[in-house]
Amino acid sequence: MNTEVPLVADVAYGLDDLTAAVEGLITPALRKKFQERAQEVRRFSEKAKTLRALVAKNPDWDRSPMLADRVTAEVARFADKDAIIVHEAGSVVLHGFDFNPAGGRELFFY
Repeated sequence: MNTEVPLVADVAYGLDDLTAAVEGLITPALRKKFQERAQEVRRFSEKAKTLRALVAKNPDWDRSPMLADRVTAEVARFADKDAIIVHEAGSVVLHGFDFNPAGGRELFFY
């Protein structure tokens, strides 16, 4: 990955320094834009949560072999809330994992 400014640091200390540097650049206009975007994301997330619940109504939900949606839903149901999920399932939709890098599950793609 090409970078303009490589950062070599302890992850925690480096992130603290990077956060402090970026916060110094945030204007009130940018902060307002960030808050508006966060509200949009929350609205979308709530709608997506409602739609995800409909996936289980698929008539093939209980078939064998299991649908990929069913597998992800079952893994999400039993995985720890702070699990790190490594996605290696190709084109499978990951709606069932409820990943949340800001305060919960992390998701990595193959």
